[in-house]
Amino acid sequence: MGRAEPRGLPGQGGAPTAQGAPFPVHAARPYSFVRRFICALLDWAEDPEEPASVEHVAGQMFTDPTSVRAFYEDTSYGKVTLTGNVFGWYTLASPKSPCSYDAWASAARARATAEGHDLSGYDHLIYAWPSTACPWAGFADQPGSTVYVDGVHSFGLDLRTVAHELGHNFGVGHANTLRCVDTSPAKG
Repeated sequence: MGRAEPRGLPGQGGAPTAQGAPFPVHAARPYSFVRRFICALLDWAEDPEEPASVEHVAGQMFTDPTSVRAFYEDTSYGKVTLTGNVFGWYTLASPKSPCSYDAWASAARARATAEGHDLSGYDHLIYAWPSTACPWAGFADQPGSTVYVDGVHSFGLDLRTVAHELGHNFGVGHANTLRCVDTSPAKG
């Protein structure tokens, strides 16, 4: 019998980052929880592309049998519930390149607030847009409340990317940050 523990510097817990400093090990979330999130869809004035409808993306997030909500409810045996809304498309005046994801998110928050949406009631903010110069498909705070998705396509979002990045928001790292250790009693 074995267990998984965070890999890192001895006695510090946590996985080393690319710079060698460990990621902090955070306390586990409650055994069951409800999380509210929004997904804000963004595009640019220089390239106004809306490859999927707000309704389609809302289905992918919340109501389809293969939605992100359904994934988390299934894999958590009903202990994790996701609810929320999809807003957009918000056409941004800023350029599509370079990858200015923080500035894009700030502009989207301002637009949503100007439309009367109260963002304070949400646990997570997901910002998604058609493919840009960003060097990743998804990026998230770990743990945290913000997810960025680069790549809304005609079929909508890549749900694996959204579910993966939300996992980081929930404090879950990559599998390579764990190592197996033997916890069986010594034989002798």
